[in-house]
Amino acid sequence: MGIAKIQQSLNIWSKFMTGVKMETQPEAYVTIIKEAHIMKEKSERSRGRPRKGGEHDAEALLEAATICFAEHGFDKTSLRLIAQQAGVDVAMISYRHGSKLGLWTDVVRFVAADSLEQIERIIADASVMSDRDGMRHLWAKIVEMIMERPHFAQMLIAEVIAGNDGERRRHIIELLALPIHIRLIAFVSERMGPQGARPADQGFMVFSAVALTGLITSAGSFLDTFTDAGSQPDRVLSEMQTLLYRLFDAR
Repeated sequence: MGIAKIQQSLNIWSKFMTGVKMETQPEAYVTIIKEAHIMKEKSERSRGRPRKGGEHDAEALLEAATICFAEHGFDKTSLRLIAQQAGVDVAMISYRHGSKLGLWTDVVRFVAADSLEQIERIIADASVMSDRDGMRHLWAKIVEMIMERPHFAQMLIAEVIAGNDGERRRHIIELLALPIHIRLIAFVSERMGPQGARPADQGFMVFSAVALTGLITSAGSFLDTFTDAGSQPDRVLSEMQTLLYRLFDAR
């Protein structure tokens, strides 16, 4: 993506976060969705003819890369370490993804496209429910979706907090955070009514809900120090869902 397009996306994000109504929201969302799907397809196939078992290798490689980036950080993760974790030849990584940054970006691309597909199904189901039930369904499923990928949540939170690499941060915003935020805020605004109907900023509420779920998901055993729920994944899931139900109660 060019600098102008990156800046346009960042401007859209900024306006959403300050509660400004965006007339171009549908067009921006569709554009980013299409790009995410194209990138997902690219990340799922090799640049040549796939050999037998290639799809499994690709999936294992993305998962292994996510684990390594989460546990060691981008700078301390080598392609050789990822290859060992995935059980593949290190040359395959360079062939399919070009570089460590290319592989990192493809991890984000793949998760982004998969998440957006899930969100569309979740919203389709929620749209035929009452406002209150639809909101509860939405956030129950969003929490489940985020918590299914603890290593990705850890990888993402570490990148956002560190704030060291502008390129990786832009990828996170453009490929993942921005399109998800756009889609969720559209549904939430429709169900909760005009911005002035609630004292809290809806954009801030949506951002906080997703970010907090990601943070809790990435905390792992650290939660044990503060709550008995920490060692019980099902209870953590339930507690997060309940917390977000209360935040977005549409009554």
